[in-house]
Amino acid sequence: CQRPDAKYLGDGIRDQFNFRVALGRMSEMGYGMMFGSDVQKDFFLKRIKGRGYVDVGTSVISEFYTPLVPKGYDFLEEIKKLSNSRQSTQATCEAEVAGVD
Repeated sequence: CQRPDAKYLGDGIRDQFNFRVALGRMSEMGYGMMFGSDVQKDFFLKRIKGRGYVDVGTSVISEFYTPLVPKGYDFLEEIKKLSNSRQSTQATCEAEVAGVD
């Protein structure tokens, strides 16, 4: 079920969902069913993959983007590479400063 209307979600039950996410391009009616028809928000129909709107229970609707992560991508390996690169750069800068003094 991907429809957030009362036919599938009984009266009042939608009020219990504190984390709401709308992915992709929805109609104005769809956004109204998801976030409430009284919301004063301009929703933009952009053709961008990984884009949507979210309300984390604060009644503030925010636009967000998620990256497309390739299969097999190793986040920990990339973090390790970045860390090593920064450490190397910092060591080079410290050596240059030490040589100047």
